[in-house]
Amino acid sequence: MLNQKIILGYLLMSLLLFSGSCGKKKKPGFMRQAKAARVDLRDVSTNAGILQPKIKVDLKSEVSGIVKKIFIREGDTLHRESPILEIDPTLLLNEKEKLQLRVRRSELEYKMSLRNLENIEKLESKGATSRRELLDLRDQTELKKNSFEETKLGLENILVQLQKTILKAPMSGVLISLEVEEGEIVVSATQGSSGGTMIGTLADLSQMEVICQIGELDYASVYPGQKVTIILESQADKAISGAVSFVASSAKEAKNSVIRMFEVRIDVDSLTAKIVPGMNVTVNFLMLERNNVLGIPFDLVYHEDVDGKRKYYVFTKNQNKTPQKRYVEIGATDFKFLEIMSGLSEGEIVVPNPKQDSEKTGKDVRKYH
Repeated sequence: MLNQKIILGYLLMSLLLFSGSCGKKKKPGFMRQAKAARVDLRDVSTNAGILQPKIKVDLKSEVSGIVKKIFIREGDTLHRESPILEIDPTLLLNEKEKLQLRVRRSELEYKMSLRNLENIEKLESKGATSRRELLDLRDQTELKKNSFEETKLGLENILVQLQKTILKAPMSGVLISLEVEEGEIVVSATQGSSGGTMIGTLADLSQMEVICQIGELDYASVYPGQKVTIILESQADKAISGAVSFVASSAKEAKNSVIRMFEVRIDVDSLTAKIVPGMNVTVNFLMLERNNVLGIPFDLVYHEDVDGKRKYYVFTKNQNKTPQKRYVEIGATDFKFLEIMSGLSEGEIVVPNPKQDSEKTGKDVRKYH
């Protein structure tokens, strides 16, 4: 019983002490300060992108009709001129037979007209027929000749279309998509306003690129030839290298946003078996890399406009340990540290602005510098 009272007494005392400490206000701590020191500046901009083949061809037929036979499957590797599919040639074969008959008929009519013209020329030379009759027959013969030639051209066109009923690969590559099936009707790419039926896409997977969008703030720091690091979402522990090949010269508004973005294309330097079109990737652009420069924390630098010029300053400790304003010249920043070109020496202590609430901090430097 005695032990229980002692324990109860300790618990009550602890509770009183705890409640008393909670009611006390803590004394204000010291303001954060930093020492001007040598730092390494590194700024990386991270953007999302999509892998795409650099060279790809949308496959469309030059002949309309029903897909009779498909010779390949999606994912197959094709060589140039490899057959992809066949359009049913029945209608074209029927048209071919009709035109062959028309060609034969036109040829016979032209030959008959030539023979009649020869006879009329002999009669006209003997004065047995009029000059007008001869001229009319010459015109008729010329018309028969033109009709014969026109019909032959129509037959040649049908023969060309028959050859195109077999769609062949325009280049070597991998069939990354196949959009039609046997029995479907396809429309020629030369007919209608739709541009024809999309049959599939053939791509050269030996040359890949990443397409991504960058914002206005990063635009000035991205340039053709710039090296980047590409990280696959499926292999986050591995990175591949690339180089910027194209930077758009005009911005476009992002979907459902007022932010304007610039398209950037990046050539992929090294390929692996697991890199395929359509994969999501992360692209790291190295915007800044400066080593062993004199710097201080980014948010301990302030600015003001003096006579229309932007000036930057910090607060240092004087001998009385009170903040003293001092102007500095700044250089590059990775938005963690800011390079100090002049105005501070290595080892000097800088402190926050005692009126920080009413003055702009270094967080605005990105906007103005």
